[in-house]
Amino acid sequence: MRTVINEVEGVCKAIGDYSYVVKVSPREMVFCSGLTGLDESGKLVAGGLGAQAQQAFRRLRHVLKAADATPGDVIRLNAYLTTFEGIEDYNAASRRFFNGKFPPSTLVRVAGLWLPDMLVEIEATAVLD
Repeated sequence: MRTVINEVEGVCKAIGDYSYVVKVSPREMVFCSGLTGLDESGKLVAGGLGAQAQQAFRRLRHVLKAADATPGDVIRLNAYLTTFEGIEDYNAASRRFFNGKFPPSTLVRVAGLWLPDMLVEIEATAVLD
């Protein structure tokens, strides 16, 4: 069972596309490792933050599917970006992936990721009802 709580007394309305908290009674939980903008051959996709974010979310969809989960099962998303240039494109990729049903999330700007030109890494936790 999953309950999304977006209005919390004493806390301002969410500023962005995320939920403050999701309450779950899990039977099975799915923890996804960080996913980046690498293509199937292991090469980083070209095109900046938006292209890398779209690829990272595409990879997340595949990883979730391997665990019999969907984007709707995600209860937590952490995103690490090395730049905010193109943040609108990252947000658009996230909106498409979650289709308006945003989990609680954290977005952090970091100094770098494991490849010099890597701009985004996302990790997710999901629960299967």
